Amino acid sequence: MSALVAGIIEATCACCTPARELLHHVQLGPSRMLCPETGRTYLDRGDGVYQSDGELLAADLLSDRPARTPEKTRISLERATFA
Repeated sequence: MSALVAGIIEATCACCTPARELLHHVQLGPSRMLCPETGRTYLDRGDGVYQSDGELLAADLLSDRPARTPEKTRISLERATFA
């Protein structure tokens, strides 16, 4: 009988040597992680193991800044007088 030890499982990439720890990002969703070095994405198989899904993300796509919105329209409000 083997003893089991509780601990933290670290998801690592398969594209770097040595393997890097995968990172979560809001824009990827809860089931995908990212290699910080190469930008390759990994998908959760459902058992806690992450497998490469063949996608490659550019670093500029992952930003904490909101997306740029179109030019704003300024409306001037004037005080109306009622009799």
